[in-house]
Amino acid sequence: MQRHDNYTYIPIEHHPYYKSIKRKDRILYEGYIVKSFYQYSKPTSNWSVFYSLYKKIKKYGYNFFCDPIVIKRIGGRWVCLHGRHRICMLYHIYGPCVVMKTIDSIYVGSIEYNESYENILSNIL
Repeated sequence: MQRHDNYTYIPIEHHPYYKSIKRKDRILYEGYIVKSFYQYSKPTSNWSVFYSLYKKIKKYGYNFFCDPIVIKRIGGRWVCLHGRHRICMLYHIYGPCVVMKTIDSIYVGSIEYNESYENILSNIL
């Protein structure tokens, strides 16, 4: 884990959101979510809502225009400014061979699976 300005870099596969999905671990998720008043105040702070969203995205895909994921290049690394829950869900569903295509170099507009691409999704922190 590295710090840059006000951001702490955590690879997706080490993030508690991702690990809680992978392990189906409600306790891990709830233990992490209470650390942020902002995150705790959201509907997805509830494990059932969070995990239901994961299952919905897995079954139907993700509509990037309803609630955009916002990423930005900071200090040579991609940082997720909005949508960390969804980034972790997408990484768990699609794995490391996913490329995020951006709109205006900040909003994620789509993803595509291609083994020949650099593993961009796993490097968003």
